[in-house]
Amino acid sequence: MKITTIVRADRMYLASLFQGKKETRYYLNGVYVHQHAGGINVAATDGHTMAVLREDVGMAVEPQIIALPKAALQVIQSKRADSKSHWLVITDEGARSRRRGYIFRHVLSDEEHLADVLTAELSNVVSLAEAWSGIVEIIDGTFPNYISVIPEIGERSGTPAIQARYMDRFTKVATFRGNAMPAMGLWARDQMAPVLVDIADQDDFVGVVMPVRCELRGPKMPAWAQKDVSASEPKVSSTRKARVTEAA
Repeated sequence: MKITTIVRADRMYLASLFQGKKETRYYLNGVYVHQHAGGINVAATDGHTMAVLREDVGMAVEPQIIALPKAALQVIQSKRADSKSHWLVITDEGARSRRRGYIFRHVLSDEEHLADVLTAELSNVVSLAEAWSGIVEIIDGTFPNYISVIPEIGERSGTPAIQARYMDRFTKVATFRGNAMPAMGLWARDQMAPVLVDIADQDDFVGVVMPVRCELRGPKMPAWAQKDVSASEPKVSSTRKARVTEAA
């Protein structure tokens, strides 16, 4: 038994909120875990929204599209108060499309190399603090080049229209780790460009939501939403107006 994947469990759970559910695009129905830029990227998208989370101390022997069972996701959600100490470990046990996975609590110590520790002491660690074990589906498919979708922040013009129902996913990401009043920033190059979602205090997260075609009112507000200038002018009685006119 060898470890093939190590990812902090909450990152897998949060990414799974963005994965697809359609059979026609089955390769989106999981979380893509792979090595990238000296660490591990955890990415998922359904074509409308996308989440990318960063795993700096994890392990990914090979790229995999991982679909966690509902029971595993429920366990991770139940451990949200201690989310930073729970890890998903996938081994090479089982068939290529069905691997044995574990979720357990392991607190990192200073200067600890997680992959080395768990590879050397897998059976002991799992048996001591196992929260869940079961079969994890590995989807055989090619995940799209999601990096190319992430917008570059530069000069911006226009206001994209976003379907409100998609923003709920980002709210869940923002509140999962205990932030009751999260702040989010939205950035886009133009009206039809992918929108970058930046969540405060979530340094391991990058989100993207695709805009929709919609007629917005634009920067000009209707008259009933603007300041009534006439209401701020001092009122003068008709008698006083007449006296002022006679004097002139």
